[in-house]
Amino acid sequence: MTSSDFIKKVEAYYGKYKPAVRAVVRQYVAKIPEVELQTIRKQLHLTVSTQYNHVPDVATIEEARKDIALAAPIWVTSEMLIDQVAEEFHPELGGKLKGLIKKLKKPGESKEAEK
Repeated sequence: MTSSDFIKKVEAYYGKYKPAVRAVVRQYVAKIPEVELQTIRKQLHLTVSTQYNHVPDVATIEEARKDIALAAPIWVTSEMLIDQVAEEFHPELGGKLKGLIKKLKKPGESKEAEK
């Protein structure tokens, strides 16, 4: 997902940015690796309500990045990345990766959980 795609999808969901805010958000988001943007957008959907007509600004986006970095275990982040590969880049490879992940045990799962 490019920074332009990110902004378009955020605006489609939350509403339009004011021009000055949009410019600042565009500059900030352009510095974030594209592979992170889909995950950040999903995190915004979980934490920022449309109820108050607040379009996520730089501070809100940065807070979502921190939430992901602090709270998401590596496993969840890996699953999100695989979903993105499947969704946007290479559906066949994404499907194969999902199959491999299902065969692996998540951290903390015991053999009894498999039965």
